[in-house]
Amino acid sequence: MIRSTALMCMVLALGGIAVAQAPPAADTFTFSSQQGANFGSWPLLLVEKDATTYLKFNLAALPANATVAKATLRLYVDSVQQAGSFDAYEIDSAWTESGLTAKSAPPLGASATGGNPVAVAASSNAHFILLDVTSLVQRWFGGQTANNGLALSLTGTQGQFTFDSKESDFTSHEPELLIALNGPAGAQGPQGLAGPAGPPGSMGPFGPAGPQGPAGPQGPAGGIGTLVTKIFVDGPFIVQPGGFFGDNRSCTDPAYPILLSGGFQKSLDFNFEIATNAPGGFDPILGSRPGVWLVDGFNGGAQEGSIYVFVLCGGFQ
Repeated sequence: MIRSTALMCMVLALGGIAVAQAPPAADTFTFSSQQGANFGSWPLLLVEKDATTYLKFNLAALPANATVAKATLRLYVDSVQQAGSFDAYEIDSAWTESGLTAKSAPPLGASATGGNPVAVAASSNAHFILLDVTSLVQRWFGGQTANNGLALSLTGTQGQFTFDSKESDFTSHEPELLIALNGPAGAQGPQGLAGPAGPPGSMGPFGPAGPQGPAGPQGPAGGIGTLVTKIFVDGPFIVQPGGFFGDNRSCTDPAYPILLSGGFQKSLDFNFEIATNAPGGFDPILGSRPGVWLVDGFNGGAQEGSIYVFVLCGGFQ
């Protein structure tokens, strides 16, 4: 039977992806009950409680300017004596197919599948089994990890099955690495036509106000006007002892639009006491209207008189 020992590449039509099929450079197994025995020429690879399989693949023919997108280990199940599960593990030291024995076998490293073992059942017989070993092959190809191959070992105490080796003369399905490669970037193509203009964007928020500028020069002084006044008179009226007098005068005359100040004056003919600290008491600075005044009759008797309210309204005219 003729087998290819070189790396075979098949380029897919889409995406510039190359699929490389790498046959094994070495495959064998060890058996713990036969410490010094070598099984490198056997047509089968045994995995069981006391047996571990070792595989090594040659990646030298992979193009140097490509990167590994995915790597899958493909195994053909030759027989299943007992169902079980197994995983693939890194190998951190060198070995040879003709020199490997149980006594000289290198220890197993970390899981090459990221801790994702594969189950083998009776129905797996005469079928292929696939394991994703992308991370390990990427590190091999990138030079971060030495390519010492990988090992197949049970993940439990149950399981006994065999895979075809590269020496198999029965079904001849040797172990393979199926590697998807990202090729190098191609040359930049010509620039395409410009697309239609998009709709105008909305106005963004206003920025913060800037610092205040310097004051301009002072203008010339205006002419002096004449202050106008308006006088309101309430009364005469009779005030009982402790009585209240309310004045709600405001500057409503259009000729006098601004209330400036105010005051009060009682008739000189009567002795009234005007308390400015009464509730809502009179405020000499009137604002928009005077308050409420308390007017108390003299000697406890009722009094009659007038209250004169002087209100300054308006400005100058």
